[in-house]
Amino acid sequence: IGVSQRFKMVSCGTIEGHVEAFDFKSNLLYFTQLKETPKKIIITEIWGFTIVQTETYLYLININGKILREKQISFEILYSCSFRDNKSTDYIAIYDKKSHLYIAEAFTLEFKEIKLSLSSPIQHISYVNDGFFVIITKNGKIIILPYKI
Repeated sequence: IGVSQRFKMVSCGTIEGHVEAFDFKSNLLYFTQLKETPKKIIITEIWGFTIVQTETYLYLININGKILREKQISFEILYSCSFRDNKSTDYIAIYDKKSHLYIAEAFTLEFKEIKLSLSSPIQHISYVNDGFFVIITKNGKIIILPYKI
């Protein structure tokens, strides 16, 4: 399930491979068919893109339900989040099973990879517009990772 207060919408996936989006009054906004069952859904802050993770794909869906991008992935996603810069651009960050952090502008889904050496998996990650990620691991460690967009 993905929720956006700014766009007043909620998106959910079904086992049949659909993504359905509703406004906060339960009106259907869109119904989009994917190749696989959705596993995770994120709605970006600025443009309201819906990023859908399946077993082997990432999908970028616009506010009207049109699939804009479809990217095959070869890594198992453990954690993902969206964030924005000061120039109204949406980004996503993905952490995988091999301790790699992938960062991309949401619209392009073209990822840059950062290899991390962590003793525990990521519990939470946030981007601070001053140029760094704050990473919290499952064992409670806080890591500041400098990263300029």
